Order: sequence, then C-alpha cells, then structure tokens
Amino acid sequence: MVPFRALAVKLPMPATCPNPPAMNQTKIQHCVETLSMKGCAEVTRIIAALERGEPVADMLELTAGEKQATLDELKSIMAVYQARK
Repeated sequence: MVPFRALAVKLPMPATCPNPPAMNQTKIQHCVETLSMKGCAEVTRIIAALERGEPVADMLELTAGEKQATLDELKSIMAVYQARK
C-alpha cells in the first residue's frame, strides 16, 4: 500500500504566494523597471512613501495587490544593493 503523502498533489503555486495569478504581472514588472530606472535614492523614497500609505504617481493604476507586489519586489532589489555595500 502506498503512503498517503505519496499521493498528495503539489499545487502549482502556494496559497501564500504574494503574487497570485489574478494580478497583472506585466504591469507589476513594468512598474518595477520604471521605478528602478529612477535610481536608488528615489526608490528608497518611494518605498518609504508606500509604507506610509501615500500614493505614488507611477503606481496609481495598479490594484492594491499589485502595489504590494511592486513594493515587495522593490524591497528585494534594494536589499541586494544594501548587501553589496
């Protein structure tokens, strides 16, 4: 008899994934690229503004989930830069 755990089906995306498929990944990626081109100092300012709940002009058309996903991505990118210093 095969153990039950061997029959478990792995979901293609974890339920806790910060970027569920319903979000427009293309819009998120475009926004991240656009904001990243503004430089580290500006991205740091944008991250702080987003964390305070302030609107950011380049993100007005994103949903709340897309804004959060963009913020998470910007934080990840900045963490890499901070680690290199």
